[in-house]
Amino acid sequence: MKKILVAIYLLILGVLLSACSACEAADFISFDDDLLLTFDVDGDHPFRFTIFNAYSTENRLQRRVSVGDGTQIWAELIEIQNGDVILIDHLSPFYGNVDVTNRPPIFHDAILIGPIEIGTSWVRNPTDPPHIHDQREITGVDISITTPAGTFNTIEVTTFPPHNPDYFIQPRTKDFFARDLGVVKSVVYSGITLDQMASGVEQETIITLRLIDIQRTGLLESALVFYFENDEWLFSEIEVLYSTNNDLNQVFEEILRLTLEKAFGHTSQAAINFAILNHDTHGLNLDLNAAFLAEMAQAANEAHELNTINAIVMAFGVVFDAAAVRITVDGQPYSGPYITLGAAEFIPRGRGIWD
Repeated sequence: MKKILVAIYLLILGVLLSACSACEAADFISFDDDLLLTFDVDGDHPFRFTIFNAYSTENRLQRRVSVGDGTQIWAELIEIQNGDVILIDHLSPFYGNVDVTNRPPIFHDAILIGPIEIGTSWVRNPTDPPHIHDQREITGVDISITTPAGTFNTIEVTTFPPHNPDYFIQPRTKDFFARDLGVVKSVVYSGITLDQMASGVEQETIITLRLIDIQRTGLLESALVFYFENDEWLFSEIEVLYSTNNDLNQVFEEILRLTLEKAFGHTSQAAINFAILNHDTHGLNLDLNAAFLAEMAQAANEAHELNTINAIVMAFGVVFDAAAVRITVDGQPYSGPYITLGAAEFIPRGRGIWD
């Protein structure tokens, strides 16, 4: 009977391992639309952060990472290369909401490499000099991990920094990847230095990251501020929701309308024809319809027109993380009752038209 049980155990184990080895690294990340993950991190300064699948293509995923109250935001651009998961860009800070999936790769950070089996190892960034290479290795499969978000069957990936002779126990990080989701838990071990051992310190510091919530139909909420100057500085905050692969031209058209309604005191019919960000120059081309020009024709004086344009530049500069904004109307340079902009004139965000 004992032999039969052992045989059954080995058979089940073999099925599990063979099934896992048939997986690709790409199976351990999710491209799902509107996936919103929330994590907490313990340690001396605990905090929470969220990851949102903002944009995706067939083989690229742009994730928006927001820490705490949203004062720290960055974007990660991940690419699937031959079934492997590679981080090719990290934009920090990145307060805009624009699609950057078409950016050329900036670096090569191998997050997860196949085959998915114990012992698979790789250099995290092969372009780094050998003396600073981080080494990653799959050190476990079929590991059950429980977090506040649920219980997951995971693989364990351990990251080893270059060997440091000053350490008695080397630092390392263990990431646990769940299929069709991504990392659900990470544990960072500080290691113990020789000096610490000599001082009687035998316990290393451990920081744990855990997935605490999964929303597969979540929407990202952004609180946006537009400024308008009349007799005094006035500002309004607008909360907008958007989902994966949304067209920002439509999502943020409300900002344009509200800015104009505040400026002129009646409902606006202005609309965005297109808003295109040049990633190299950080300049935004904002093209508006003829109704926008009709609104601006009602400006009471030059200051009224100037302040309204500056409010639009500020709002859309923040939305698209642009340094400057070029305003056109149906493809032609803006020409209002008091102000005419040049064909290639960009208005700096934050400074506006002051001259």
